[in-house]
Amino acid sequence: MRPGAAERSAPASHPCTGTSASRLGRALIDRHLYLPRDSRCANGPRRTAAGIPEQAVFATKPHLARDMIAAALDADTPARWVAGDEVYGQEPALRAELEASNTGYVLAVWPPGAASKADPRCRSLG
Repeated sequence: MRPGAAERSAPASHPCTGTSASRLGRALIDRHLYLPRDSRCANGPRRTAAGIPEQAVFATKPHLARDMIAAALDADTPARWVAGDEVYGQEPALRAELEASNTGYVLAVWPPGAASKADPRCRSLG
């Protein structure tokens, strides 16, 4: 399973996606709308004009990914490991939850080598 991320300069809103891959193929298995804190989420008229539901609230991308991964694991979706870019690699709670569920993971960190200095279990590939 891989939570998806966008570039560092993200548009006002976009999905955070969860995908699954196996030898049989790939599939989109979940998605959540990511709304940056200073975007349409806080502006009532813009929010209404964009069709953003009232129940949609700000959450960080790692928080959205944690929710999607937990839902997938609770539904017994086969997932031996999770991969994500540096947006997710900087989130200690995500790594802790993956370790607690005995789910392997490969998460990028920035700057390269930062995790290997902080955690002897990590190594830099760059």
